[in-house]
Amino acid sequence: MGKLIKYVTRRFSPTRIIFDDIIKKILSNLKGTIIEIGGSKSGKYKVMSGNSDYIISNITDDVFYLDVMDMNLKSESVDNFVCVNVLEHVPKPKKSVNEILRVLKPGGFVLFSIPFMYPFHGAPSDYQRFTFEGIKILLKDFEILEFYTVGNFCLCVSQFISRLLPKPFYKHMIRFIMFLPLGLLGYIFYVVGFNSKPNKRFAMLFIILCKKKGG
Repeated sequence: MGKLIKYVTRRFSPTRIIFDDIIKKILSNLKGTIIEIGGSKSGKYKVMSGNSDYIISNITDDVFYLDVMDMNLKSESVDNFVCVNVLEHVPKPKKSVNEILRVLKPGGFVLFSIPFMYPFHGAPSDYQRFTFEGIKILLKDFEILEFYTVGNFCLCVSQFISRLLPKPFYKHMIRFIMFLPLGLLGYIFYVVGFNSKPNKRFAMLFIILCKKKGG
């Protein structure tokens, strides 16, 4: 029972549905070589992109090795980067962003997702969060084309409450109960456009599509 509830809350949570919908829409429009930073060999986002020229990288041995703070790649050599929930795990995010900017071709695109109202999660370490204004400063050398919010007050509360509960079964049960009414409502709001402008206060994470100036 516990495993079933865990699967349902993860697979059908409004946050997951909205996040995957936005990511897939952006990925499907990227042309040329794509390098995913901090990816896993499961290749979820590679499948979403439908692009055969898609390279998954990380600092682990099971995929192409690439350290985002010091990439052994030529300047202006990559068409696109995907950086999903990575910058909170690097000790020097600005250095990482500058390195992406260096390697990206003029006119190339970067898809970032960056958590805000989200609990600590070490993978292996978790160093920081960025506000809406902080992200704009962090990415000031790019042209920001699209800026999305994922989450709202109710979803943030349910996420944090579930993390306080002592046993996995109860964590997933409370998330299941809270997500049932909120999930449909949250997704309807997203579909009709209520979620189109970034929520500065209660975003679980932000999704940003950037372009390198020039080209």
